[in-house]
Amino acid sequence: LQKLFFLMKRELGIEELPYDFSPYQFGPFSRDILEDAADLENAGLIEVKKEIFEPTSAGDYLVSRTFSLASKGSKLAEEFYKNMPENVKKVLSELEKFNKMELTELLNYVYTKYPKESKILD
Repeated sequence: LQKLFFLMKRELGIEELPYDFSPYQFGPFSRDILEDAADLENAGLIEVKKEIFEPTSAGDYLVSRTFSLASKGSKLAEEFYKNMPENVKKVLSELEKFNKMELTELLNYVYTKYPKESKILD
């Protein structure tokens, strides 16, 4: 989710997104995205699956999150999509190629194309 929003801004030119990104463990990161996702999860609109990895050398844990629409969120998203302007639908269509990538492929793409915004762990 972090990388998709980042790519919406950088690749698709959606500058009005309210998220600012900083280099972090797996590339560009915005804490605000996690906060918004937590609000959506609490509202029953999305489901978040967390996978905890081994601790880093700094002693903290890396967490991978997988986001999906809950049934309530899916119904709401369908309604939003029907009423979206065509230019927004086009952007979402362009974003789909990134969403279909395996995580490692997406991370590699971001690391390679935006190395200054990606802090790769040793």
